[in-house]
Amino acid sequence: MPILTRLYTPSDFGTLNLFAQVVAVLTIILTWRYEYLIVLPKDESHVRIMFRFLTTVGLIGTIFLTTVGYFYGEHVAKLLGDAQLAIWLS
Repeated sequence: MPILTRLYTPSDFGTLNLFAQVVAVLTIILTWRYEYLIVLPKDESHVRIMFRFLTTVGLIGTIFLTTVGYFYGEHVAKLLGDAQLAIWLS
């Protein structure tokens, strides 16, 4: 940690923290904690169907959020109150 504090400013750590929080919230929203549903069905065919569905939903959501971040990263960063975040979103 002493080395990192010499390399980065407190505002850099704030930007990192904001980015980590945005990613954590979007991950929870995108997955809806589906990993708990996969272990529930007793029939293996239902597990396969659910796994394919959840993988598809996750992939579509990831593509959508990546596209939004690429094209509107600056706007999202301004909404979150940190212009430096735009670099990480695009």
